[in-house]
Amino acid sequence: MRWLCHRLQVSVTGFYDYIHRKPTENQKKRKKTAAYIVMQFKRLKGRMGYRKLYRYLVNKNVMVSLFQVRQALCEAGLKSKVVTYYKKRKQEHHTFPNVLERSFKPSKKDVPTVVCDITEFRLMNGMKVYFCAALDISTRRVLGYSLDTHQDAQLVKDTIQQ
Repeated sequence: MRWLCHRLQVSVTGFYDYIHRKPTENQKKRKKTAAYIVMQFKRLKGRMGYRKLYRYLVNKNVMVSLFQVRQALCEAGLKSKVVTYYKKRKQEHHTFPNVLERSFKPSKKDVPTVVCDITEFRLMNGMKVYFCAALDISTRRVLGYSLDTHQDAQLVKDTIQQ
């Protein structure tokens, strides 16, 4: 060992002091935090990357930095799963005939023409919310609107019935 220390230009006593050194409080705290980060990653089934996991931990009032989360996951050799958001529909999608042909000018003032628009919003927690608004073309007024977590015909029906 003495020969190796001499070749590396390290003192023998310094080497043995380093080997037998007890971990500091800061090192113990970081090791504990890293174990907690890995535990949360596994509890969440690896569905979050280090950025989302960092935000999740901050929302739970855990004092961590983005670097700590990334380093803990890299040292443990953990990588998040890629989540696929789109699923194939079980039933065939029904398409309605295009009556307006993108001509949004009403031909008769007394006949109400109603159009609906659905907009998708993605929230901070990853959920999607769909906003549907019904508009009367002749008066350019919003007739109704509704929010739902599913984009289906019921969302449009609820909007029109308002």
